[in-house]
Amino acid sequence: MDFRLGEKELALKEEIRKFAEAELPPDFVRNTLIDGEFRDFEFEISMSRKLAQRGWLVMSWPEEYGGRG
Repeated sequence: MDFRLGEKELALKEEIRKFAEAELPPDFVRNTLIDGEFRDFEFEISMSRKLAQRGWLVMSWPEEYGGRG
């Protein structure tokens, strides 16, 4: 069985990497999270919206329901 990432998976990986570089501050983990909880509720809401716009919150859902298909 071949477990290597295919073209679609590699493209998604690159898309997520670029998103993280553009949207997350370099010190995100240290300054935003405490004990696995968000400190900044507004940031959490903002990020959730951005992830939802890209269909990343429900990736396995069909596109017509906001997923990636």
